Amino acid sequence: MIELIFIVWFTCLALSIPLTFWNIKSALKIKNSNSVKNLNGNLAKIGRFWSLSSDSIQSLSDSNPEEDLKKSLRSYYLIGILGFFSLPGLLFLIIVSISMHVLSKNKTNFIMKSDLAKSDLAVESVQLFFNSIDPH
Repeated sequence: MIELIFIVWFTCLALSIPLTFWNIKSALKIKNSNSVKNLNGNLAKIGRFWSLSSDSIQSLSDSNPEEDLKKSLRSYYLIGILGFFSLPGLLFLIIVSISMHVLSKNKTNFIMKSDLAKSDLAVESVQLFFNSIDPH
């Protein structure tokens, strides 16, 4: 019986490590991409930034891009730790990884393909774009 428990634990550990590193590497790659740098540069002009943890535009008064990245990485580490120690944790890690890498959100894709993420825009253009996607 103890051998079976060890095999299950070792399998969870062996599968969780590469998944966790894949999630972390992907988050860092996105953060360092030119699209996100341009997007955050433009959004900073109106006091906002692109949140990696929520895939949405957030206010700079609430947080900042570096704190948001730390929050995302901390989440990936914690989910990875769940996968290291248990089979349900591994299944949760797999579901999160697949949803993060395979499933895409229409709003995220729209913003990443917009001029906001491609070029340096004037404050008025950034504000108009922001108002068109978030009319609150």
